[in-house]
Amino acid sequence: MLSLLTFVNDIITPLLLNPALKAANVERIAELSWNGVGYGSFLSAVINFLVVGTVLFFVIKGIEKAQNLRKKEEVVEEAPAAPTELEVLQEIKALLEKK
Repeated sequence: MLSLLTFVNDIITPLLLNPALKAANVERIAELSWNGVGYGSFLSAVINFLVVGTVLFFVIKGIEKAQNLRKKEEVVEEAPAAPTELEVLQEIKALLEKK
């Protein structure tokens, strides 16, 4: 989890916000403010939340998909093989011959 936050803080946030930070003449997102209201830290927290949430969403979806594939393989293995058409016809022929 710590490495994910580092990834967000050191790579994703600067890539996305460098143009905006340069336009605002600040070096760090936490320094952003408007009329004395510092919104940079809040914006940073929102970006962190969205990136971490998205990564966790995709990790959980991948785990669920892997579990579903495993369950499907188990169901396929447990299903008995149905008799073929030839076997059914041979059984019918054998029953008719007994009569």
